[in-house]
Amino acid sequence: MSAHRLRRAVAVALCAVPLAVVACSGTPSTSATATLAPGTTTTVPPAQEAILRSLLLTSADFPAGWTQDTQSDAAGVQGTPACVADLVLVHGSAERVNAVFVGPGQSPPAVIQTVSAFAPGAAARSVRALRATFDGCDGRTIDAGGTGTHVAIRPLANPPTAGDGFTAQMTLTEGERASYLDVFYGVRGDNATFLGWSSSSPDTGPFLQLSAAALAKL
Repeated sequence: MSAHRLRRAVAVALCAVPLAVVACSGTPSTSATATLAPGTTTTVPPAQEAILRSLLLTSADFPAGWTQDTQSDAAGVQGTPACVADLVLVHGSAERVNAVFVGPGQSPPAVIQTVSAFAPGAAARSVRALRATFDGCDGRTIDAGGTGTHVAIRPLANPPTAGDGFTAQMTLTEGERASYLDVFYGVRGDNATFLGWSSSSPDTGPFLQLSAAALAKL
């Protein structure tokens, strides 16, 4: 899985599978032109960066065969619809770091994680806004180079957090082909973590286990 492929997937809802789609046209976002580098951002002071990076998942948290994509543009979100870009960037956070991981196989799953720090009291307030933005893509049709890709979003049962946060699955359907983006956003104190798992399978079991691991690190 190349960084370009994952970046293009992010641009239409982080769908890193063979479904060939492009950025959602007519969906402006003030955060869509930003770019995250794997594991760090230029706005984080070194001491805070070290703290936040310690809260990220590592390759050891994944099954055998998963690797971290360390290319500088692995998590770029240029052209991404706001419903996904704001989650990847954890819109409203003061500082953030991220990492991208890719699974094995011909059409491998891919995971992007962002860990962020908020001003005191702001992290909990971000949940409602980010969920509303994400849900805003539900029922829409993405213009994918002349073909329509339908977007449907549903909440997931048994989320890894009973408090602040949410878990959902985005399904993208083009004809008879479907791909999936599972998202988790969890908050503890003034920190938050976003996890996006994109694949060609609707199975959410491994994603929910990984989400619980991500939350446990906060």
